[in-house]
Amino acid sequence: VKDLFTSWSRTKNYRIIDECMSGHCELTDTCATDLRVLNRANGEELGACPNELKREFFREYAHDERMDTVDAFLCHHATGLCEVFLAFGRPLIAVVSTRYEIGRTEAWAWRRLNANLVAIASDSRNTIAANNRYDAEYLKHFTGLKEVRVIPNFCGYIKDKYSPTQPEILIGPGRMSQPGKVLRDQLKLNSRMGQQILSKRLRT
Repeated sequence: VKDLFTSWSRTKNYRIIDECMSGHCELTDTCATDLRVLNRANGEELGACPNELKREFFREYAHDERMDTVDAFLCHHATGLCEVFLAFGRPLIAVVSTRYEIGRTEAWAWRRLNANLVAIASDSRNTIAANNRYDAEYLKHFTGLKEVRVIPNFCGYIKDKYSPTQPEILIGPGRMSQPGKVLRDQLKLNSRMGQQILSKRLRT
C-alpha cells in the first residue's frame, strides 16, 4: 500500500500514521517506534490470550492523544489485526494480501476471525477487499461473504525494470511443493526431448 500512502500524503486532507511490525519494515523505514502493547511477537496471532490482549490495547489507547486523531484503521498483512481495532468503533479497511487467516492457525481462532470479518462487512463504513482475485474468492468461500472488492497493488512508484540477464528459471523453494515437483519433472522431460534446459539445485 505504499502507493496509497504516497498519493494520500500529497493531499492536505490526509495524514498517514504507519506503525509497521513487518520483519521487512527496515527496508522501507516504516518500523513501529513507539507502539505500545502490540509488537512483532504478538501482532500476528495476538498472543496466548487474544481477548485479553485486545482489552489491554483498548485500555492503553482509549484516551491516547494521537489515537484520538485517527479517523480510520487500515489492516493489510495480517488482516486479522483489524480485530484489535474493533472496540474503537471507527471505520476499518481490511485488505487481504495472502491467505486472510494468517496468524489464526487454531480452528477456534479462524472461526472467530470469520465472524468478526462478517461483522465488519455488515457496517457500511467499513471496506473488506483483497489485492488479488484468488484471495478475494478464498475469503468469500470461507466466510460466506458475497462481495469482496479486488484492489490490485500498484507498484508504479518503483523505478526498477525487470531486465533478465540469465536464462535460468527459479522454481524453488528448497522444500518444493507438489506442483513445483511436477513443473521440475516436466522441464526435465522437455530437456530430454531436445530442448536445452539446465536444472540445478540452489541448496540441499
